[in-house]
Amino acid sequence: MSNFVKYKEELRICNGCGIPYQPKTKEQKYCTQKCYLESKGYVITKEVLEAREPKLCANCGESFKPKHGNQGYCSKSCRLKGYINRKGYNLSRVGWASLREFVLERDNYHCQDCGKFLMDIGLEVHHIKFLRERGTNNERNLISLCHKCHKKRHGIVG
Repeated sequence: MSNFVKYKEELRICNGCGIPYQPKTKEQKYCTQKCYLESKGYVITKEVLEAREPKLCANCGESFKPKHGNQGYCSKSCRLKGYINRKGYNLSRVGWASLREFVLERDNYHCQDCGKFLMDIGLEVHHIKFLRERGTNNERNLISLCHKCHKKRHGIVG
């Protein structure tokens, strides 16, 4: 038997439309979100949704029509990926490859410790503050290093 007990109450009358409904929480006063919005004076019709200007998804860059004014992502999965990427965790291989290339280009393909110029091959991207120490994959936390200097930064001799 589960320890989780769902909120149970007899039917409640919706403050918006006056129709009885089964509430899911103690605070719920409306039967649906649509009913809540309509009671506040919002009118959401198909025409209103179609009239909205398309936006670009902050994660994948695809064009989409937002359902509300501050919507920045085309889908829930993109929103979650965007949150993960902003926090600096779990970049996809494609995301890391483009971030790595950005850092190498920004540093003009030079090792930031010894100044050696290496065209991509032999250059590594180093986290100034390590991920395990709550560092991020933000470009301000990344620098280009040659293999030898990268090993020195990590305290590896040889």
